Amino acid sequence: MSSNVILTSNIAQLQLISQYVSTTVGFVILFFGVVGNLLNILTLIKLGNHKHNTSSLYILVKSFFDLIVLFVGLFAVILNHGLSINSMSTNVVWCKARIPLIYINGFSSFTCLCLHSIDTFLATSNSAYWRRKSNVRTARILIIGFLFLWIGHELPYFFIQDTFNLRCVSTNGAYTQYSTYFIAFGLFAIIPVSIVSIFGYLSYRHVHSQLLEDTHRPLSRLTKQMTSMALFQIINIVGFSIPNGIIQAYFLASANLNKDPHRQAQEQFVQLFFNVLLCGLYADSFYCYCIASKRYRKQVLDALKKFLKRNSWSDFGPCITFLLQFTYNGQQRCLSSHFSYDFDECGMCLYQILEPFLNNIFICILNDLNRPNIVHGPSNNVSLDDFILLLVGSDIDEAEDVKRAFS
Repeated sequence: MSSNVILTSNIAQLQLISQYVSTTVGFVILFFGVVGNLLNILTLIKLGNHKHNTSSLYILVKSFFDLIVLFVGLFAVILNHGLSINSMSTNVVWCKARIPLIYINGFSSFTCLCLHSIDTFLATSNSAYWRRKSNVRTARILIIGFLFLWIGHELPYFFIQDTFNLRCVSTNGAYTQYSTYFIAFGLFAIIPVSIVSIFGYLSYRHVHSQLLEDTHRPLSRLTKQMTSMALFQIINIVGFSIPNGIIQAYFLASANLNKDPHRQAQEQFVQLFFNVLLCGLYADSFYCYCIASKRYRKQVLDALKKFLKRNSWSDFGPCITFLLQFTYNGQQRCLSSHFSYDFDECGMCLYQILEPFLNNIFICILNDLNRPNIVHGPSNNVSLDDFILLLVGSDIDEAEDVKRAFS
């Protein structure tokens, strides 16, 4: 009798620990994940590199998928296991839709991660043939194609999932086995880890060989940045997916064993913990990128500054665009390259130093930007280089693009 009481008490303690872990660890991952992915989206949209760089496009799209996984997957776990709010679990529509939504967006996120690793391998190749394979048009087709593939893969789940005894369970044993063996162990562990590790290693070899050979085709700063970010993701995916794969392998090996209630409670706690921990893979990409790239850290800070200051200076945007259109050789032309640089996007209207510039706006209109100097007023002369520096900050690559727009 006393042993049963102790066993029941131990099981109850494990359930309380599970509740605590789901709430605390889950909220921490959810908070930092949402903030990190939003900063990724804000920075990449502000930079606009996703329009012409495939790696930036993969990272941007992956951030959207990661946000959905965190809200649909982790937030529901916190409500159900952490706060004991299970009303959503007993809803038939939510029961049928939740797992497919998690899997579709989770697989799509892993796909973008793998494609990013493959694209880095192509972009760093010495062969022009393989470098041409890395292009935005192909990347968009791959993203959309894989998205429809995962949607089709998860369609059966809508018909074989139902509620039973206040729980959401599968009504098809064969699909349950497929989900346990192939999805959890293959698609979420072995396949992505293998692809990212192999192509990450090959990309590292490309970069290392170019440094040793002192090649005449130096990598651009953007390619170097994306390569370092992709390589750092290897540590990320190995750190989260390998432990989860080991746990899944244990559950597969011990699936047919007879287990007492205490062991079942222990395994449920371990499974819940690693399910919550696996969500860290969708939450920490931003922080990995910041650690991997000093340039990306600066770009994040610049994007935040522009975003926070934008409202206070937004009224000057039309005036500056008007000024811009009438100052290049007397033609109505916007300062823009194929990267869509203009005063408003570059953030020129966000700096307080523009106040004297705007006070003398009509004087500036009368001056041709093709001259060596731009006249702000009777006593203020600013060189064209300083003017461009005002537009784009200290980013050398962007400054060169703006200069080419004047040529």
